[in-house]
Amino acid sequence: MANTYFAEDLRVTSEVVMWGNAGVWADEKGVAHMGAWRPGKYTLIVRRLGYYQERRALSLSAGKIDTLRVTLRPMNITLQ
Repeated sequence: MANTYFAEDLRVTSEVVMWGNAGVWADEKGVAHMGAWRPGKYTLIVRRLGYYQERRALSLSAGKIDTLRVTLRPMNITLQ
């Protein structure tokens, strides 16, 4: 499951992100519901252990429900 949040969320600090408590978690199908936000420009961040973080600039409009598909790229990790 991936952790999803807006970079502009003032409740999100580096410690909150480190412990995986930022934003919302995607469900078993990979769907995350971000809730109601004011119209404006935001930066969506999606993180998952073992994958590269994805950042997407987006603009929210009043009265509109947006759907965004994000595919995370796996990291190549070599243990020695």
